[in-house]
Amino acid sequence: MKSIFFTFTFAVALVAADHHDHTADQKAVLAAIDSLGAAIQKGDAAAIGPLLADDLMYSHSNAMLESKAEAMKQFVEKKIRLDYSPAPTVTVHGTTATVRGAATANSVVDGKPVALKLNILQVWSKMGGHWVLVARQATRLIPQ
Repeated sequence: MKSIFFTFTFAVALVAADHHDHTADQKAVLAAIDSLGAAIQKGDAAAIGPLLADDLMYSHSNAMLESKAEAMKQFVEKKIRLDYSPAPTVTVHGTTATVRGAATANSVVDGKPVALKLNILQVWSKMGGHWVLVARQATRLIPQ
């Protein structure tokens, strides 16, 4: 009985920890992620640019690595939409934040809709008072 109680208490603690209030920096990073996603959906290069570090390293699930200029070109042309489920986890370490989450990347390739299931790791840095994406790595999830 004690083990059932312990397991239940531990599970409740995990759920409570998952739903704790975000810090101001965590909220700001999540807002930057949302702003980047909205700008990409519109193909708005002027809004995308300030959210990306000049030395951005943007790595795709196929191992292709892009610079800021290359990534922006793809964002504007393809208008990729990332749908996170559940919401990504943000961990802040001073002026650096790591963001991890499972997402579906929706785009159109050769006129056909494509949806890729991905694990995504992003690194954001607070520069000049706002958060910018400095690195991103995706790994494709293979259906089991």
